[in-house]
Amino acid sequence: MYLTLQVTPNPTYAIQASSNLVNWVTITNVTSPTSPILISDPQAPNFAKRFYRGVAQVSLLSPPSVTTLATTSIQSATPL
Repeated sequence: MYLTLQVTPNPTYAIQASSNLVNWVTITNVTSPTSPILISDPQAPNFAKRFYRGVAQVSLLSPPSVTTLATTSIQSATPL
């Protein structure tokens, strides 16, 4: 079984398969500079039905650091 996938070029995708839409298994990971791409699932004949999805692998970034100023360091331009 061959699948043609439309992907955004360059990100990595986990291509997953399921026979019940509940339990998913990664069958391959792909990164491509172009779209579409062609992949195969040699295990497909072993299942009566098979569903597929692509999950983008997003790298987690460190949260931004937040700096707070003490209230004594902030001066009002106009008196209250």
